[in-house]
Amino acid sequence: MIPNQRGARALLRSSASRLLLALALVLVLSPSRAHAQIDAGSVVGTVADSQGAVLPGVTVTATQEGTGFSVTDTTNGRGQYSFPNLRIGRYSVSAELSGFKKAVRSAMQLHVQERIQANFTLDVGAMTEEVTVSGEGALLNTQTADMGYSVDAKQLTDLPLLGRRYAELALLQTGVVQAGAGVASRGEDTFFNSNGNFATWNNFVLDGGDNNSFSTNLQERSPQVIQPPVDALEEFKVQTRTYSAEFGRSAGAVINASIKQGKNNFKGVLFGFGRDEKFNSNTYENKLAGRQKGAYNQYIMGGTLGGPIKKDKYFFFVDYQATRSDRAASNLATVPTPLMRTGNLSELTRAISNTNPFVPAGCIDATTKVITPSCIDPVSLKLFNLYPQPNIASRIAVQGQPGSFGLPNYIDNGILNNKVDQYDVRLDGRPGASGKNLVFARYSYSKTSRKEPPVLGPI
Repeated sequence: MIPNQRGARALLRSSASRLLLALALVLVLSPSRAHAQIDAGSVVGTVADSQGAVLPGVTVTATQEGTGFSVTDTTNGRGQYSFPNLRIGRYSVSAELSGFKKAVRSAMQLHVQERIQANFTLDVGAMTEEVTVSGEGALLNTQTADMGYSVDAKQLTDLPLLGRRYAELALLQTGVVQAGAGVASRGEDTFFNSNGNFATWNNFVLDGGDNNSFSTNLQERSPQVIQPPVDALEEFKVQTRTYSAEFGRSAGAVINASIKQGKNNFKGVLFGFGRDEKFNSNTYENKLAGRQKGAYNQYIMGGTLGGPIKKDKYFFFVDYQATRSDRAASNLATVPTPLMRTGNLSELTRAISNTNPFVPAGCIDATTKVITPSCIDPVSLKLFNLYPQPNIASRIAVQGQPGSFGLPNYIDNGILNNKVDQYDVRLDGRPGASGKNLVFARYSYSKTSRKEPPVLGPI
C-alpha cells in the first residue's frame, strides 16, 4: 500500500501543477479587459447634435493610424463613449448615426497614461457626408490630475543627449534636478532627484512592466534593468506628483517608457555617434601632475527596423545598439615617499607620539620622527616598497623638509573599457477572426563588459 500511496501523491502533485499552469495560461490569455494597463492611454467623450442634445446609440470607432487596429463603442443614454487601454500612437476617431453626417477627428496623438476628451457635434444630413477635424488637441488636461510631461520620439532623437541616455530628458520636467555627486558621477546612466526625493526612489516602467534595479549599492550603475536605445522608444512620460494609485510603490518620479511597435509600412534607421580624444581638453588633475591628456573614445552605433508580418494583423519591431568606450580614468591616491620607505617620517605635518600603545617602546623618536631600523618588519617593508613612487610634481615632498608631505601625491590614467551590446524584439498582433483582442510580446537583452583600471596602476 505504501508504494501506491506514494504514486497517488505524485500523481496528485503532477495534476495540481498542470492545473495551476492551465489557470495561469487562462489568466494571461483571457480576452477580458484590463483596466489598469499603465502603458496605454484612453479616449473618452460625448456626442451631441447641433442643438446640444446628447445622442445615444451613436457608433464611435477609434482606429490606430499605421496599424489599422480599431475598436468600436456605442454611446450610452447620456451620449457618452469610452475607449480605455488604447495603445499609444496617432488615432482617428469617427462618430456616425443614421440621419446625421459622419464626424471624424484624425491625427489625434495619444500619449502614455493620457486620457483625451474628444467630443463630437453631429449635423443633420446623410451618413455619406463627412465632417473631418484634423490635429485638434486640448490645451488643458481636464481628465486627470497628475503632473507630468511626455517626451515623444521626435524629441528623443532631435535633442542632444549625453551618452544617448533617454532619461537625461527627465531633467526638462519641473522639480527634477541632477542627483548629487557620488551617484550622478557614476556616469553610466542618469540619476536625478524629483521634488527632493532620493534618486533611488524613482520608479522606472517599461511597456507596463517593472524596470527597476533593486541593487541598493547600484553595482549595475543604472537604476534601470533595461535602458532601451533612444531610437527604439516610442515615447516616455515623467510623472512627478499626484499620479494614480497604480504607481504607488515609490515616492519619487514615475518614468513610464514604451518600445515602438511595427506598422503597415516598413521603416528603419541606422545611426552612429562618435567622440574622439582629439576634441577633448586635458583634465585638471592631469595638468596639476604635469601629464598629457588621456584617451577618451566613445562610439555608439546600431539600427532599428519595424514593419508588418501580415498587414493590419501582425507586426514586428527590432533594434540593436552597440556601445564602445575607452576612457582614461584619472585616479588619485596617496603613496609613501622615498624617505618614508626607510622609516623616516619627518616630512609629515602632524606630531608623532612615542607613547602610542600600538607602537612598541623605543621604536620611534618623537622629535626626529624616525623609526628604529630593528623595529621594521622585513616582510612589511617589501610590501611597502610595492607602492609606486609619487608623481604629482606639486605634491611631491621635499626630502627631509618637515611638513612638506602633500595629499594626494599620485595619479594614474589607466584605461576604463566599457562594452555594451543590447537589443529588443517586439511583436504585436490581433489574433482571431473577430480581431477584438490585442496582444504583444517583447524580449530585451543587454550585456555589459566593463574593465576598470586599478587605482595604483599595474603593480
